[in-house]
Amino acid sequence: MPWICPECKRQFKNRNQEHSCVRIDPDDLFVGKDPVVRKTYDKLLKAALKFGDVNVSPVRIGVMLKSPGTFVAIKPKKGMG
Repeated sequence: MPWICPECKRQFKNRNQEHSCVRIDPDDLFVGKDPVVRKTYDKLLKAALKFGDVNVSPVRIGVMLKSPGTFVAIKPKKGMG
Protein backbone atom coordinates (compact mmCIF):
# COMPACT_ATOMS: atom_id res chain seq x y z
CA MET A 1 0.00 0.00 0.00
CA PRO A 2 1.57 3.33 -1.04
CA TRP A 3 2.04 6.15 1.43
CA ILE A 4 0.72 9.62 0.52
CA CYS A 5 2.48 12.63 2.05
CA PRO A 6 -0.12 14.65 3.99
CA GLU A 7 1.53 17.94 2.93
CA CYS A 8 2.27 17.62 -0.80
CA LYS A 9 -0.07 14.68 -1.58
CA ARG A 10 2.69 12.84 -3.48
CA GLN A 11 2.59 9.06 -3.42
CA PHE A 12 5.55 6.98 -2.19
CA LYS A 13 6.34 3.30 -1.78
CA ASN A 14 7.55 3.68 1.84
CA ARG A 15 5.89 5.41 4.79
CA ASN A 16 7.50 8.76 5.71
CA GLN A 17 9.89 8.50 2.76
CA GLU A 18 12.36 11.38 2.65
CA HIS A 19 11.46 13.88 -0.07
CA SER A 20 10.91 17.55 -0.83
CA CYS A 21 7.30 18.73 -0.85
CA VAL A 22 8.15 21.35 -3.49
CA ARG A 23 6.06 20.71 -6.60
CA ILE A 24 6.23 22.62 -9.84
CA ASP A 25 4.43 23.00 -13.12
CA PRO A 26 6.11 20.54 -15.51
CA ASP A 27 6.17 23.26 -18.19
CA ASP A 28 8.65 25.19 -16.03
CA LEU A 29 11.19 22.38 -16.49
CA PHE A 30 11.44 23.17 -20.19
CA VAL A 31 11.93 26.95 -20.07
CA GLY A 32 15.16 27.78 -21.93
CA LYS A 33 15.58 24.22 -23.19
CA ASP A 34 15.92 23.06 -26.78
CA PRO A 35 12.41 22.27 -28.14
CA VAL A 36 13.52 18.72 -28.94
CA VAL A 37 13.89 18.11 -25.19
CA ARG A 38 10.18 18.86 -24.70
CA LYS A 39 9.20 16.70 -27.68
CA THR A 40 11.22 13.81 -26.23
CA TYR A 41 9.52 14.24 -22.83
CA ASP A 42 6.07 14.29 -24.44
CA LYS A 43 6.80 11.05 -26.32
CA LEU A 44 8.20 9.33 -23.21
CA LEU A 45 5.21 10.40 -21.13
CA LYS A 46 2.73 9.24 -23.76
CA ALA A 47 4.43 5.82 -23.94
CA ALA A 48 4.61 5.46 -20.15
CA LEU A 49 0.93 6.29 -19.66
CA LYS A 50 0.04 3.32 -21.86
CA PHE A 51 1.19 1.06 -19.00
CA GLY A 52 -1.96 1.95 -17.06
CA ASP A 53 -2.09 3.52 -13.61
CA VAL A 54 0.92 5.87 -13.68
CA ASN A 55 1.35 8.68 -11.16
CA VAL A 56 3.07 11.72 -12.75
CA SER A 57 4.96 13.71 -10.12
CA PRO A 58 6.71 16.91 -11.30
CA VAL A 59 9.34 18.10 -8.81
CA ARG A 60 12.20 20.58 -8.80
CA ILE A 61 14.70 18.21 -10.47
CA GLY A 62 12.42 16.56 -13.03
CA VAL A 63 9.32 14.43 -13.43
CA MET A 64 8.99 11.12 -11.59
CA LEU A 65 6.71 8.44 -13.01
CA LYS A 66 5.50 5.90 -10.46
CA SER A 67 3.47 2.72 -10.62
CA PRO A 68 3.56 2.10 -7.60
CA GLY A 69 7.31 2.75 -7.12
CA THR A 70 9.35 5.14 -9.26
CA PHE A 71 10.16 3.48 -12.55
CA VAL A 72 11.20 6.52 -14.61
CA ALA A 73 12.88 9.78 -13.64
CA ILE A 74 12.91 12.37 -16.45
CA LYS A 75 15.45 15.12 -15.82
CA PRO A 76 15.46 17.61 -18.71
CA LYS A 77 18.80 19.10 -19.70
CA LYS A 78 19.44 22.15 -21.86
CA GLY A 79 19.74 20.22 -25.13
CA MET A 80 20.23 16.79 -26.60
CA GLY A 81 24.02 16.98 -26.95
